[in-house]
Amino acid sequence: GMADGKHIRDDVLVDSLADGLELLNDYVVERQKTMDTPSSSSSPLMDLVPLESFNATQDQFLTAFLKWSEQKGHDKSSELVKINVSKARRRLDAYFAWMQDNRKDFEEPLTLESILPASKIWDIQITYDEENIFVWWIDLGSLDKAEIRKLSPSEHLRYVVWFSHLVMLDKNAQDNGAMIIEDLGMIGFWKMATLVPTELGAKMDRLTIGILPVKMKKIYIFGAA
Repeated sequence: GMADGKHIRDDVLVDSLADGLELLNDYVVERQKTMDTPSSSSSPLMDLVPLESFNATQDQFLTAFLKWSEQKGHDKSSELVKINVSKARRRLDAYFAWMQDNRKDFEEPLTLESILPASKIWDIQITYDEENIFVWWIDLGSLDKAEIRKLSPSEHLRYVVWFSHLVMLDKNAQDNGAMIIEDLGMIGFWKMATLVPTELGAKMDRLTIGILPVKMKKIYIFGAA
C-alpha cells in the first residue's frame, strides 16, 4: 500500500542528514541480521542496489530516501524542519521488497550497455528547469508497439529500473524534486493501455508510484485523445 509514504505518529524525526544517514545505515545492518539465521545466510540487502552501475555509494543511495522524507513548513521559503527517518525506512523496505521480488531480472548487471536497446525505443529525454528540478520528457505517442514487442518484458523492466535509479541518485532530483512531461500524441486509450504487457505495466506502475524515493512536483500530460 501507500502507508510507507505517510507521516505516522511516533515517527523518528532528526534535524540533519548526517543523523539520518547514521540511523538508516544502522537499520540496514540490523535488518540484515534478522534475515540471517544460524542455518543460512541471506545475500546482502545492498546487493539488490545497482550502485556500481552509477558509481554511487550506499550513503548517496540512502540520501535519496532521507531527502524524500523531509518535512518542511507550509511557507516555501521556510527552512527544513525535520527529516522523517521512519518514513524513509518504510519506503526503503518497500524498495527492497520490490527489488527482491524482481531479482531474477537483475541477475545480469544493470549496465548502461545492457539497457541501450530498450533506451533507444523509449527515448526518454532529461533536462533541468530554472529551479533545478529534474525533468524527464517522454513522447508516448511516438512509441512503436511492434518495436516494444521485439524486446522481452524483462529488458524493458531493466531499462525502467536503470532510469529510475538515475533519477533517484541525481542530486538535483534529491534536493529539488522531479517532474514528468508526457506527450500522448492523441494515441487513444486502447493503444495507451496495450503498449506494454499487463504484468510489465503493473510492475512499472508500482515502482514509479509507490517505491521510488523521488519528490514528484508536477506531471504534465499533452495530446490526450
